[in-house]
Amino acid sequence: MKKRILIVGKRGGILQWYEHLIAAQRQLPEVKIDGFALNHNSFFERAQKTISGAFDKKIKDKITAKALDKKLTLFRPSLVLIADLFYLSEDVIAVLKNHKDTLKIVHWIGDFFDQRLTKTSHIIDQYYFTDSGLLEDAKTIGLTQSSYLPLAFNPDLFKLPKQENRINDLLFIGAWSTNRENLIRQVNQPMTVVGKGWDKIQDTHHNVIGKNVSNKQVAKLYQQHACVLNIINSGNIKNGLNMRCFEAPACGAVLITDNVVDLQYCYTQGSEVLSYRRPDELSEIYRNLRNDPTQTTKIKINGNIRAVKQHTYAQRVRKITSEIDH
Repeated sequence: MKKRILIVGKRGGILQWYEHLIAAQRQLPEVKIDGFALNHNSFFERAQKTISGAFDKKIKDKITAKALDKKLTLFRPSLVLIADLFYLSEDVIAVLKNHKDTLKIVHWIGDFFDQRLTKTSHIIDQYYFTDSGLLEDAKTIGLTQSSYLPLAFNPDLFKLPKQENRINDLLFIGAWSTNRENLIRQVNQPMTVVGKGWDKIQDTHHNVIGKNVSNKQVAKLYQQHACVLNIINSGNIKNGLNMRCFEAPACGAVLITDNVVDLQYCYTQGSEVLSYRRPDELSEIYRNLRNDPTQTTKIKINGNIRAVKQHTYAQRVRKITSEIDH
């Protein structure tokens, strides 16, 4: 009988973490995956929560808990995987506790957290953090059952293009922030910048597109550009890599990223990806790549091979299941 895994998350989130994990089913024929969205699972449930929530938020929690109980009863998972940071309500915790005899529960977290996370410590078999720097924070509040597990990419969406026809420039996709603007302004060579808030930047030699883009559009842009710049958002990351660090190499682009601690756990710097510590290093790396197509191609190929072999969501799920079964 196939192992049954229930993904619990948020439908329609910015990272689409929930959707990407469910899509991993196509690479995991040995298991059966289903999903339960904490925000809503149907139009009726969404309408019900909207109406009831206007009067009392606790009613929304009870609706969610009742729906989860039904899902667990019908689907009968052996593993519940909670993806992203959620402080579960007392009602939802009670439901999970009632089913605990028949399943294991893991919580995979990619953001800063606080003491509220300990409310689930008695039902969570293992916490996973996408940032190794968060492990110490977890231990500080008593969550000793914690491991490092980086983010990943969805190969159905992020993959090599059918035809190789790259724009030989540097691409950055992400929302505007002060630190990102300060860095990009110090890149002398023209580059392409895409994302919410960048329309406020007019006095620049870069090609700026100030709007949000969908995941499909992000994948297409990664497939079109030779190099992708990553600027870690220090507001929610200590040592970790964001999704861009896996999605860009999966699409065959050379990743140029901040030299963060967790980079060493995921790639070989210099041969699979490139990293920088200062703006002048970034400009030099970019200039060298533009002048050396052979190096660009080599890093692109090596980075893609590493991403495909080790950094898909299916591989993350396999790691979780193998560890939780022992």
